[in-house]
Amino acid sequence: MEENLIIEKVIAVYEGEFKPGKVTRRNIKRKSDGFIYYLSGSADYIFEAETISVSEGDLLYLPEGAIYNIKINETTSYICIDFSFTKKELSPSVIHNLRGIKGQFYKFFYNYVSNSPYRIPRAYEIINRIYCEILRTQSKEYSKSSELYFRATEIILQRYREQNFTVEYLASELGISTVHLRRIFSSFSEISPIKYINNIRFEQAKMLLLSSNLTVGEIAISVGFSDPFHFSKAFKASVGIAPSEYREIKGDGGINKYYIG
Repeated sequence: MEENLIIEKVIAVYEGEFKPGKVTRRNIKRKSDGFIYYLSGSADYIFEAETISVSEGDLLYLPEGAIYNIKINETTSYICIDFSFTKKELSPSVIHNLRGIKGQFYKFFYNYVSNSPYRIPRAYEIINRIYCEILRTQSKEYSKSSELYFRATEIILQRYREQNFTVEYLASELGISTVHLRRIFSSFSEISPIKYINNIRFEQAKMLLLSSNLTVGEIAISVGFSDPFHFSKAFKASVGIAPSEYREIKGDGGINKYYIG
């Protein structure tokens, strides 16, 4: 699997099971990227140009747009995480006997089905860890910059709600200069560290606008802004509409049930 891929959106997580036989997809293209961890059994994924065999303990990556059939050799069970990378036209791949990552899949599953108001940021954090572990396992040349980037994203996802959390603080935690930090983010995500931090804050704010009756000011404070006016201005610049308008258009006064969109 390639380095420098950015997770754009988390879509779903589910457990599944197949009985022996052939699962025909009838040339339907996969609508999202997916990590599939095989808990038991074995199967063959038949693509136009190759066949990939998987069994218990294996991790399979299926890219968006992939077309394949599945031959189930013995009853299988698995956990699948559907998401989207920003980069498209990737190739399917498998890592065999990656048993140590099983706990991360269950952690993702239980987090995602919970009602925690922080489940989306945590979902991004966990799936980044999974991707990071895949790269470590797959490549002996896993770069220092890659390690720093994923450490940075983990720290951001853990600390973005703190009002004193800054790019300077993040660089200090990593033991590098702010210039080096910006260079790493420019290479991996093509956006600055502060924009990455604010994107996470705005995603959390959107969820709270639709799933709570907190005021815009209270939401601003909860996602790491000390000034509600600055939050509203920055939110509008990023999303295109003010927080109050987002709540009005997308929800029902912020009192509807949990929503992701």
